[in-house]
Amino acid sequence: DFDDTSTNDFMNIVTGTGVLNYGHPNPFTIMIALRRESASTDRFIGSTSSELVGLVSDLSKIQTRTTGTNGALVVLTMDDDYFTTGSDYILTVTKDSSGNILVYKNSDALSESGGGTSQQTGTEMDLSYIGSNINLDHANAFDGRIYELIVCDTVLSTSDRNSTIDYLKDKLSIS
Repeated sequence: DFDDTSTNDFMNIVTGTGVLNYGHPNPFTIMIALRRESASTDRFIGSTSSELVGLVSDLSKIQTRTTGTNGALVVLTMDDDYFTTGSDYILTVTKDSSGNILVYKNSDALSESGGGTSQQTGTEMDLSYIGSNINLDHANAFDGRIYELIVCDTVLSTSDRNSTIDYLKDKLSIS
């Protein structure tokens, strides 16, 4: 349970040379079983200067960095308000070896408004914390619960992704 008012409310995954590097061209699948408590700008998975996944106050948007450490944020706008508050869901973000970013809510692929697929091609995209990192402005801290996080160093097949989502939904009683 992460509190958006505390800069100390975060979890280190790994530091130093052992950090998980998902910079280009390294693929990944990140699945997060979560509940958002408020619609704030939430930087909640990444490192001190480059989040892999974040949400913004607009419920139709998700953000990631496209160019690595201290690089530009890309905000993907979806066709609907998918990133609601007060309900549990599985958020999945994948990046293939070409840098193509795809987003899913539960098992549903979400389309970016206007079509197209955003890309992340920065070479420095580290995963070293969950929640709010003390080095970030706590105004961007995550307010909500992360029940479980699964990180894979590949893009899961549709079958494997859906099986994992079903496992999480069943385990956590998410409809």
